[in-house]
Amino acid sequence: MGCGQTFLEGWINCDGSLSARLSKLPQALLQLARAGGLVDQRNFSFIQFLRTHDVAPVDVLKAWPFSSESIDLIYTSHMIDCFSEKQIQRFFRECLSPVGLCGWLGWMLNGKCRTTSRITTAADWSA
Repeated sequence: MGCGQTFLEGWINCDGSLSARLSKLPQALLQLARAGGLVDQRNFSFIQFLRTHDVAPVDVLKAWPFSSESIDLIYTSHMIDCFSEKQIQRFFRECLSPVGLCGWLGWMLNGKCRTTSRITTAADWSA
């Protein structure tokens, strides 16, 4: 989740940015947006990267695009720090399988500015 330009080969790489959503537009439309100044060169290059690596646009605060409890492993780096603890719990409960693991790295969770990493199981996120 939130892969940005850290693409992991063999994984389903997801990103929630506007660029990830734009990467699914037809190439001709993206070229027009670039030519018209609607998308700058930096974002255009990022959109092209996302297209090349088939990164899935996913908004974790909306419906998960995969079957419930179907994910056995989630890795996220500096993404979940953008959400409240309640939002994070809902996300992990919805998508992790009963035997699923989540590894995350962030600045998190209680508002303190420190790097943190953790491996959790689906049971850690149950209601």
